[in-house]
Amino acid sequence: MLQRIQTIYLTIVVILSTITFFLPVLSFTNGAEAYQLDYSGLSQLQGEEFVRIDSAWALTIFMAIIPIIAIITIFLYKKRLVQIRLCVFNIILMLGFYVMLYINATFIKSQLGEGTELFLQYTNAFPLVCAILSYLALRAIGKDEALVYAADRLR
Repeated sequence: MLQRIQTIYLTIVVILSTITFFLPVLSFTNGAEAYQLDYSGLSQLQGEEFVRIDSAWALTIFMAIIPIIAIITIFLYKKRLVQIRLCVFNIILMLGFYVMLYINATFIKSQLGEGTELFLQYTNAFPLVCAILSYLALRAIGKDEALVYAADRLR
């Protein structure tokens, strides 16, 4: 049902992962040059604006799929076992996001050369919060399934 607690958890997952999509995740400095990594890839600060110099397609795909799966999970409220599987898959995708972020960060740091400093943005923590909320939603869906199974057994 749409008024359950797991809907609130999954709605927060959608909001946080959408925010993560549009804000920078990592920043780099190499002397006087500044770079940032967001959904479009690596951008370099030139004047007053950031200009994209490289793309990060795998990271973009992870950022786009996570909120879509959370929305689909919300509206599959009559199929609780499918919801559980989608929550597990979404948690795996969020962990995959961190793996891709680490791979991109090490690659970019090696490309920019010696003396490059890496700065984590606050949006970097959002996928971890989303994974925790997805786990809480998974537990709530499991409790609903157990309740329905117990009610069916009594009939």
